[in-house]
Amino acid sequence: MTLVTIIAGRVTPMFTANAVPGYAFRRWSAIKALAVPLPLLAFAYNALGASAWLVGSAAGATAVVHGIRLAEWRSWQVGRRPILAILHAAYAWVPLSFAPLALSALGFVPHSIALHALAVGLLGGGIIAMITRTALGHTSRRLVAGSTYCLLLPRDRRRYSARFRPVARE
Repeated sequence: MTLVTIIAGRVTPMFTANAVPGYAFRRWSAIKALAVPLPLLAFAYNALGASAWLVGSAAGATAVVHGIRLAEWRSWQVGRRPILAILHAAYAWVPLSFAPLALSALGFVPHSIALHALAVGLLGGGIIAMITRTALGHTSRRLVAGSTYCLLLPRDRRRYSARFRPVARE
């Protein structure tokens, strides 16, 4: 996960800047400084069985920081470029996986939602996005992709929202 945030944090804005004329994005130093250690902290707390408050706080902070980071990249500027849009959409699964991790630590939703969002949304979408982008780039082909990426996003959203049911409390 940390490797994903490091690599995506470098290549997504760079690929976008190379392809979109006049593209500019912000980079706040506080967000940049927190983007890598917060997911590590959240996962460490979760794996070590720390208190629900610690896991929830770290995961919630991670979701907020990475949501801000994604907003810094101004994803709406990619326009109708599926090969870039999928990179931004895949990265959106970082906050979409840590928010339910925070909620699951506090007992509001099943833990599997966070793991599902991380595995299917972020890793699955991110791998497909990076493989196609780098394969085209390294074989000197045009950096364009069809709209088949659009089929991935509704699939991931449906699977994610179908599992998002409140935990029954006694």
